[in-house]
Amino acid sequence: MSLRTRQADFNNKNKNDTSMSRQQWLDPIVVTLNGTPCIEEYVKIGDDPRGRLIYYFLFSNDRAIEIDLSLIDNSTRPGLPRSDWRPRAEALVDKLKEKIRFEVLHGTTRN
Repeated sequence: MSLRTRQADFNNKNKNDTSMSRQQWLDPIVVTLNGTPCIEEYVKIGDDPRGRLIYYFLFSNDRAIEIDLSLIDNSTRPGLPRSDWRPRAEALVDKLKEKIRFEVLHGTTRN
């Protein structure tokens, strides 16, 4: 199943969900992350267009490593103090993205 097909299926299943946790997959784009081409995709959660950030590093047309980064506001749970968590979370995501390195070694085996 292609990424766009999976995305369309997921969005179609959730189109009538009106909750704040409703997920909508936005169009993926090809980017370069630390010198490696990959596919970047955001998933809108509720009214947050950057609720999840997913990177796909491709081995072939049907194989990839997926890195999924979710930004979830748990400060709205009862009993927890409200906080301005988003800037710190986005800074952490930026630091994590700087550390991602991906290399495919073709024709080698490791024991």
